[in-house]
Parts: sequence; structure tokens; C-alpha cells
Amino acid sequence: MTSQGYIRTLSVIHKGLIIGPTLLGILFYAIAEKETLGYSLDDSPWIYVVPSTSFGGILLGELIFRKAIKDFPKTALLRHKVKRHHSASVIRYILIEIPIFLGVFVFMATNNLTFLVIVSIAVFYLILIKPKKENIEKSLNLNRLERLQFQRPNEFF
Repeated sequence: MTSQGYIRTLSVIHKGLIIGPTLLGILFYAIAEKETLGYSLDDSPWIYVVPSTSFGGILLGELIFRKAIKDFPKTALLRHKVKRHHSASVIRYILIEIPIFLGVFVFMATNNLTFLVIVSIAVFYLILIKPKKENIEKSLNLNRLERLQFQRPNEFF
């Protein structure tokens, strides 16, 4: 695999995970009738579940991501580091994605725009963690030789 191919693959996964719930949210908003904004504490348990799962998904995703890429042996090959980074990134994206879909479907069921606001914040966070070469290099803590190898877009590792 090359660094260019790796970043492209991760970017396609990332964009797909953003586009899917965004389009679904737009569709559900377009067909919704009598939307409301706000909540009543007596109304529904969803007002607790959606924000807490969104926040929990972001925190858990970050925790797992950081733990997965933290401890590499000095002798680990670049391809092993990149494979682990890929797995950790996908897990992080999915842990953010699941509460996003939950919020979209709860909006569909309740027509309460509060859930779309929560979903929008989580989608915005997902956009912020877009895979970039610089961020990958930094998170993997590459040595000088690995960084040079990773910066050559068509070199296999």
C-alpha cells in the first residue's frame, strides 16, 4: 500500500460516513410535518439517550483510537503502524456514526429538531477529524525515515 492509496481509502470511508446520515437527515427533515424545537423532561427518554450516546461515542472513539496507536514497538514496520491506524480510525468513525444515525431516526419518530441539532454537532466533529497526511504522521509518531517514506505518495510500504 502507498501513503496516497491509504489516505484515499480512509477518506472515501470517512466521506461515506458523513454523506449517509446527512442525506438521511435532510430527507427526514423534508418529509417531516410540524417540527418542534425544544424538549420537555417528561416527554421522552430520547432527550437523555441521544446526547449521552453522541458524547459517549465521541469520547469512547477518541479513547480507543489513542490507545490503539499509542504503544508501538520501536521495531514496528510502517505498514503495521498504518494498518493499526486504519483499524483505529474506522472504529473511531463508527463509534461517532452510530449515535448520529440514532439521532436521525429519533428525529424521524418525534419531529423534534433538537435531535438534528445534536446530530449536526456530531457530524461537524466527524468532519473535523478528516484524515490528513500531517495528522496521520503526527498521531503515529513516525521517526524521520518513516516520515520520509510516508511522504512519498507512490512508494509502497
